[in-house]
Amino acid sequence: MNELPKELAATFDRIRGEEGDETYNEARRSFIRSYASRPGAEEVLPEWFPDLDVKAIIAEAAEGEHSCCGGGGCGGGKAPQLQSLMPSAKTKVQQDVAILCFEALKTLLDASFSGNLVAANLARSTLDQGLEVALKVSGMQEQVEQIPEEQRSSQAQRFITPTGQDAEIVDRLLAELERVQSMEDLQYWYINTTLQRNKVEEQAQRDRLYDTIRAKRKFL
Repeated sequence: MNELPKELAATFDRIRGEEGDETYNEARRSFIRSYASRPGAEEVLPEWFPDLDVKAIIAEAAEGEHSCCGGGGCGGGKAPQLQSLMPSAKTKVQQDVAILCFEALKTLLDASFSGNLVAANLARSTLDQGLEVALKVSGMQEQVEQIPEEQRSSQAQRFITPTGQDAEIVDRLLAELERVQSMEDLQYWYINTTLQRNKVEEQAQRDRLYDTIRAKRKFL
């Protein structure tokens, strides 16, 4: 089970001791909202904050993002908006860092305007860390490119994977899957497409891929 990082836990404990339970809980909720866009957040956040309804907090934050357009009129997801705002953010890590910084800045401003200095300082710390990573991304990308593809972890792959590539990979895999005519061929195809399947990280695309694989297995 993942545990809340010690430095972060100490920060929240200090907030609780100095400001009380209400500020402590609001600081944790603000952190969840700002952290929710990071890869793997939906898995670790419930383990870090088991006493909070993490899914509800994330859902409320997402609903608030589209309140100006009734839930979709502003263009849908964050990636297209980021691409128009920052053409240089072309890889998944660059996109993740940009989203993290935007969310932290939004939380920082909101907390500042409401006078919640504890939450504002926490958001400022998150923003500063995001900006530091943004400055290092190019160097990290060069290091990942030197690693053989079969030895790269899924997180390392994000440094060189272009945004929007998941749909292209899934389309290609599904086209191959249509030609599979036996369970033996399916097993062979599944083994040989491991690297390609592991590159797909967008949940909607993964669901589309694996739902089709399961349906194919039943058919055969």
